[in-house]
Parts: sequence; structure tokens; C-alpha cells
Amino acid sequence: MAGGGSDLRLWTVNGDLIGHVHCREIICSVAFSNQPEGVSINVIAGGLENGIVRLWSTWDLKPVREIAFPKSNKPIISLTFSCDGHHLYTANSEGTVIAWCRKDQQRMKQPMFYSFLSSYAAG
Repeated sequence: MAGGGSDLRLWTVNGDLIGHVHCREIICSVAFSNQPEGVSINVIAGGLENGIVRLWSTWDLKPVREIAFPKSNKPIISLTFSCDGHHLYTANSEGTVIAWCRKDQQRMKQPMFYSFLSSYAAG
């Protein structure tokens, strides 16, 4: 891409464009959450080249939040949500796998994740 970064576009099953967003960073991986509507905001998670995971709303592609593991800035090459949507698993280019889970035990509207490995000291 000439301008750098990545473009993320989302269409309905009928082919109607829901939204488009340009991301300054390269998006290396994506995952789509599948929570029941009305219970949670579904998001598209994008694993970026700088080690950040960015979450966009599936309604309009507006940014919801960013998740970062402070001990690494390696590209996130793979990510997936657990079936219940309470965990997000990421893998970076060094092979480090991190399981993120919701801070709250209740179902909030916005997903709030933190690392299981928050006390992990990278060597």
C-alpha cells in the first residue's frame, strides 16, 4: 500500500458496506467476536505490527479500545476469541502466546481485557 498501514472494511452478508477505517499500522491478524446482540458490543480485533491489539465496534468500526502487553512490541500474528467471549488469545512473531481475560466478572457493554501474565517478567 502506497500510504503505509492497512485498510479495514466491513460488509453485511448482503454486500452493503458497513464501514471503512484506515489504520496507520499494518494489521497482521484479525478476529471477530460473536457475543449475543444486546449483551455486549461485538468487536473486530486487529493484531498490529507494533504489538498492540486494537478493537473496533462491528456496528460502525469506531475504535473501542487498545490492548498492549508492555513487555513486547512484536507483531501480533494470530488472535482468537474464546467461545464465551471472555478470553482473547494472542500470539506474537516471537511465539509468545498471551491469554487476555475480562477484568470484570459481569458482562459489561465494552470488553475490558487484561493479561493473565500481568506479573510475567520477560527474560
